[in-house]
Amino acid sequence: MNASPSPSPPPPISPPPNPLELTFDADATQLAPVRLALREWLGRTRFAADQSADVLLAVGEACANAIEHGHRFRAGTIRLRAWLTDDYLRVTVHDSGRWKPDDSPPNPLRGRGIPLMRALMDSIAVTPDESGTIVELGTALRL
Repeated sequence: MNASPSPSPPPPISPPPNPLELTFDADATQLAPVRLALREWLGRTRFAADQSADVLLAVGEACANAIEHGHRFRAGTIRLRAWLTDDYLRVTVHDSGRWKPDDSPPNPLRGRGIPLMRALMDSIAVTPDESGTIVELGTALRL
């Protein structure tokens, strides 16, 4: 009798990592360490490399905007939080600065950050208020 081997069970789905919470100075020198921390955190999820790259680019842009626009006149801090719920990633980037004034002249070489984030993520919301600006990004795990 020739018995065929039984198929291996699928690997267990590991629970998502704890939320990533970072607080950092609003300084461009902090962007590389923030991207590294987010890249390592994403590596503990089920996100594929190409989708992780999209998330890294979108979140990096949100952090760069918080530094450049939110803190262009004064020092401050930025808080980043990333968490997974039912294969949906949510990231918030909250700065303690002020939103870019609407009276700035248009520059054809600038202004691509928010459209870039919209193209890379499933959802994006930008909410300025008295305590700073919150950028909320979200995307579903692509299988």
